[in-house]
Amino acid sequence: MKNLLLLFTAVLFFVSCDNVEDNSHIIQADVENVFFKADSFSANYHPVGNYFILEGQTGDEILSLKIEYPPANIELDLGMETESYGTFTNSFGVVYTTNTEGGSGKVIINKISTSSRFITGDFNFTAISSGLDTLTVSGGIFYQAKYGTAQ
Repeated sequence: MKNLLLLFTAVLFFVSCDNVEDNSHIIQADVENVFFKADSFSANYHPVGNYFILEGQTGDEILSLKIEYPPANIELDLGMETESYGTFTNSFGVVYTTNTEGGSGKVIINKISTSSRFITGDFNFTAISSGLDTLTVSGGIFYQAKYGTAQ
């Protein structure tokens, strides 16, 4: 009986100390060398126009991507001359975008699952604010970002 009680206590101890971080369905990047990991996100496919909008948000910052619907493993440019772009809104409400002169970047869709409705990829970009400040987003990933369909 003592052994059973000891075993139960040991199992309870190990189970209660388990600290597992769930990295499923994330959008994260380094923004000006500061780690950004979205607390919440949304992803939608827009059939009229054939593109995705991915948006990750912390309490006061927003990172978003508009991405043309490509086949997987195709690198897309983000910028003024393309249909795809990236934006970042900082905690002061200043919006930085690649969809302006001087903005640029890349996104690679690594996997799209139409049956499970998720999209995975990598991105980086340099965005410009209306005050001509520059912001660099590097090492960005979106992983198994579940998407809906916009109407």
